[in-house]
Amino acid sequence: KLFVTLIVILLSSCNGDPAFGSGEDISNANIEISELTATDSELKVEGTVSNTGTSTITQPWYVEGKFYADNTHTTVIGAAQERQTIPLHPGETINWELSIQSSDLTVSDKEVSDYPNFSVSYLRVFYK
Repeated sequence: KLFVTLIVILLSSCNGDPAFGSGEDISNANIEISELTATDSELKVEGTVSNTGTSTITQPWYVEGKFYADNTHTTVIGAAQERQTIPLHPGETINWELSIQSSDLTVSDKEVSDYPNFSVSYLRVFYK
């Protein structure tokens, strides 16, 4: 297993990243990546979402992100989305996790183990 820890704070709709899914971005959500993990069977990113606003983020809401071959963010190898079913009140923080397996890769004839230095970007929190 390769564990890479990366602390990056990305503001959901304030970072200028284009959305790749449909839905309404939640602007009062702060996304933090705490860990990237590459194994032979999956690529996983873990982190937290904090409600920095004055109103509750009501359920269901979603976290999504793009997976890249490396930190140049030029080759997209997949994407993932997680549904949250717990409301997030102002000042609260919740953990999230996104992962992809070899069957989710956008690159033919590759395995997730081919991407030990993967990265994740274009994270967003949104309502469908």
